[in-house]
Amino acid sequence: MGYFLVVYQWGFRRCRLVTHFLPILLCMIFLSTGAFAEKYALLVGINQYPHVRSLKGSVNDITQVKRVLVQDLGFADGNIRVLTDAQATKANIVAALDSLAKQTKAGDSLLWYYSGHGFSMQDVDGDEAVRDPDDHYDEILVPYDAVPFPRERATDPNTTMLGDDEIARALSGMAGRRMVVVFDSCHSGSALRGLGDTDSRSLYPGFVPPEMPKTRSLVHTKQPLDLTGPVIFVSAAGSLQSASDVGEFEGERHGAFTAGLLRSIRKAGPDWQYTLSWEELFRRTKDDMLSQGFTGQTPTIQAPGGLTKRSIAEFFDPSPSSEIADLDSPQAAFGIEMESHKYRFLEGDLLTLAVQSERNGYLYIFDIDAEKNITQLFPNKFAPQNRVQAGRLKMIPGEQDAYQLRAGPPFGKSVVVAVVTTEPWLAASELKMPDDFRPITDDQMGQLRGQLRFLHEAAKSSSGVIPWA
Repeated sequence: MGYFLVVYQWGFRRCRLVTHFLPILLCMIFLSTGAFAEKYALLVGINQYPHVRSLKGSVNDITQVKRVLVQDLGFADGNIRVLTDAQATKANIVAALDSLAKQTKAGDSLLWYYSGHGFSMQDVDGDEAVRDPDDHYDEILVPYDAVPFPRERATDPNTTMLGDDEIARALSGMAGRRMVVVFDSCHSGSALRGLGDTDSRSLYPGFVPPEMPKTRSLVHTKQPLDLTGPVIFVSAAGSLQSASDVGEFEGERHGAFTAGLLRSIRKAGPDWQYTLSWEELFRRTKDDMLSQGFTGQTPTIQAPGGLTKRSIAEFFDPSPSSEIADLDSPQAAFGIEMESHKYRFLEGDLLTLAVQSERNGYLYIFDIDAEKNITQLFPNKFAPQNRVQAGRLKMIPGEQDAYQLRAGPPFGKSVVVAVVTTEPWLAASELKMPDDFRPITDDQMGQLRGQLRFLHEAAKSSSGVIPWA
């Protein structure tokens, strides 16, 4: 059976039926909720390099980050993999990422925190220039066993380094997971803050690669590592900046970014994980760094949609509706498009949706409102026939339909989800959805979330079961 799912976010005041909404749900697989989501972390910190100038704060960074994960965010100690110094070889880092892909499942939350040297080397496959014509460099992390070339060949392709293309391939096997990736390292080797600064995390202090791109970094604003879905990327420094290794937290040496992060968490109080969004924590960290004099190092954060507005706790332990709203499918079996006639609504405004599928199938449309309630908009008891034909535009509501959708409370941003299945979706009746247009229950949200997690896993299977997008 083929499934297609597409999510559109639009800032309007919650749409409601003049009469009612029919609340069924997104049960795209005929399975129960499944196992609870878990949290995993890979922490990599390197001070002692045999072939590269050593650092002093990276291992401390990782030690403190692990403390925060266990004490404040509920990570199980056994789910945290730590690689420091001689353990953090290129092979071990890649193997740890591969292990996470196999060990985890859709819906799990992952954190990868890297603290160490970073640099850039010449792009060999041309993918960087596709995104940015001025960019001819791959961003790289420097594992423990990396062997840099002499300064005159500094940016030549070097297989002992861990490039962004290799990182993207490793992370691509984790589709459906909620990921946070943090690099407290220099991304380019160009030290805008004090050329020749030996206390930076630049591989070659003071070295500027020729024709260095002005905007490209590992967390490129257009296409960070070619990944989509609920992924947050945080970089300690811009593409032309070094990351300082002279930060301080509780009397210990740290990276400037990590030290600022830890101080910001400490100042926010014991419930920081619930009161701070990623956006607010990032802003406070930047402000703290400026107050400490780190004016030449500009951290960046990238994430799709409004993901950075979620609290830290909500990201790692999302409600069912949040996880559904963040859903992204890695491989589309066929295409579907959905548009509304506008994206901002005043109370009482009519909403019309236009949907078109590349294949014949059965259409289901759901609304997740500002208070995380989920309601099925289509089909409903006024328009129960949901068959759609390939290439033909389907209007919701249609001209002859005896209902309307109007904007109303709760006010805020809603998410609309469209699903097309190539066969009738029989599992919906098994969830015993209410037929009186009430939002679905918390239990039904949980069942839906579990089924969507399984869908992500099934989409990766070699048998091609349950294709979707």
